[in-house]
Amino acid sequence: MQACLELEKKYKDILLKKFLDHVHLVELQHDAKTEGDNTDYWNSLKLDGGNFVDFNFHMMSEWDDPDRSWTCEVYSVDPPTEDNKYHSINTDHTLFLAFYHPESKELEIA
Repeated sequence: MQACLELEKKYKDILLKKFLDHVHLVELQHDAKTEGDNTDYWNSLKLDGGNFVDFNFHMMSEWDDPDRSWTCEVYSVDPPTEDNKYHSINTDHTLFLAFYHPESKELEIA
């Protein structure tokens, strides 16, 4: 069962800015050079205290769909353990942060 990830407003604001910057860039130039997959972009944000969250910006349909929308989701990241020396995404703790609709330029914050 998924639990809602709690995230401070300052991090939500940072992620929303990154989300809109990414979407606007890719909407203007579909093959723009980014750090990842333009339509299914994953990255991490370091939080105070040394932990991280992973985030995903995902285009929900094809380029030729005028009603396409984008989503911004955030996932908690578990710290390394004795059994796993790496940080690992925890998809049981998620925050659906926003939808963006390029046609209407509407941002829906969850």
